[in-house]
Amino acid sequence: MRKVVIFIALFGMFIQVQAQNIKVYKVEQREYASEYYGERVKTSYIEGVEFIKDYNVKKLKTVEAILEFKKKYSNIDLTEESFRDIVQFMKEHHLQTATKKVDEAVDIDNLSKSDIKRQIKRKGSVQILGWDSSISSVTPLKDEYKIYLERKKYVEDVDAGKIEKKERAYVLSPEYTAYFLSEKSEEIPVKEIPISEVLKAKKYYLGSKKEDLIVYNASDEKYVLPDLEKYREEYSSFPIYVIFEYQSNKYIVSKWYLESEIVKAYLPKGCKYSNQVITSQSFSLGILTFETRLSKLVEKGVALTLEDIEKKSKQIITIYNQANKYVPQLEKYMKMYLRYRNRMSSKDVNNWKSILNKLTNIDKEAKTILEELDNKYQLRLATTASHFEVFADNREMIQDAVTMSNIAISNWYAN
Repeated sequence: MRKVVIFIALFGMFIQVQAQNIKVYKVEQREYASEYYGERVKTSYIEGVEFIKDYNVKKLKTVEAILEFKKKYSNIDLTEESFRDIVQFMKEHHLQTATKKVDEAVDIDNLSKSDIKRQIKRKGSVQILGWDSSISSVTPLKDEYKIYLERKKYVEDVDAGKIEKKERAYVLSPEYTAYFLSEKSEEIPVKEIPISEVLKAKKYYLGSKKEDLIVYNASDEKYVLPDLEKYREEYSSFPIYVIFEYQSNKYIVSKWYLESEIVKAYLPKGCKYSNQVITSQSFSLGILTFETRLSKLVEKGVALTLEDIEKKSKQIITIYNQANKYVPQLEKYMKMYLRYRNRMSSKDVNNWKSILNKLTNIDKEAKTILEELDNKYQLRLATTASHFEVFADNREMIQDAVTMSNIAISNWYAN
């Protein structure tokens, strides 16, 4: 990639770097409806109202006419006039009857008065296919009317407050405008991203169900939109995203990814970044376990911070190298103790303690430098299991020797 020279306001320096891009996503607005657990009108009520409305329009008039018809012509002496009225009614409402076999409709024009008279005498009224079970294997007209009456009563009881109208369930909210990661990514040069925008960028969590939905502002500890809180939109606290400005556009990207790429872009000469570890000639610094280290490096200035750590690491190496001249003497007294134990002379023990104090002071001097770095950059370099190592070959050996010598001298005094 071509070499570029970019002026950066942070630290007021000119730095020559190689062009390096980062994949980001624009923030865009889209309509969205949240699925949440809340109250809704019962499905049975909604369906009941719709059923009643449809039945009233399409079928109720016919059924009421049938009921009136059966009532009017039940248990009567059939006259010619009555018979003609019955035939006319059945034609008008497209009704049929059966006189011989179940479900076997009779042509209405061939229907005889004696057939109808027989039905009225035996069953009490004119029998209608689809309504009366005496001539029908199934009775959809009557069955549906029964369902209509049941649902009508249910809806009336709900409206009267006798039955709960609402239930708890997952429902969709009304649509509202929310913020999303755009579907398409873009690549922008890391060195052109204003560091000031990165430092002030707030942290956000995305939806755990809708993974491209920007839900929660972790920096301000509040939802991005009131509707997201109202409908209890769920979010995931990892990974953390940041939104920053670049050329008048808002972009969103994983905080870890953005800071990692910034660290790579601003590494000083002699440092490498691979597998979440920064290495130089004098030290290695793990990043993965301590996520805040990336943020602190960006905040304090990647190049200046790492150059200072490199400088101080070389000082620590020099300090430990000064201890090499005391190591043979320390080993001498350790062997003497192993041989003579409590028969060692006080003079030898005092000489041993003197060397031990010098090594202890050397170790303290090195640790003081680490503490000074921690106070300055808040990188937790001096903590246990800090994933920070200074390449001083004799450091651990000296620390172990000091620990073992202290134990041995304590035992000598105890005996």
